Amino acid sequence: TTLGKETPIFFSKHENDFSEQKREDYHLYRVFDLRNQPKMFQRNGRFKDICTVEAASFKGFFNSTK
Repeated sequence: TTLGKETPIFFSKHENDFSEQKREDYHLYRVFDLRNQPKMFQRNGRFKDICTVEAASFKGFFNSTK
């Protein structure tokens, strides 16, 4: 991101589930402040061990009508 390291990240339900299942092998690399002085940090574990997780979207399926 061109913003700071605290800028929220977005990830899918699949990515979140994978981080739960493979928590020992899951690594997140965050590159930030790209415009000024690029930096990076790395964390491993589940998303919920790395950051606060909030639902960000919903998906709707249309019911079939008869």
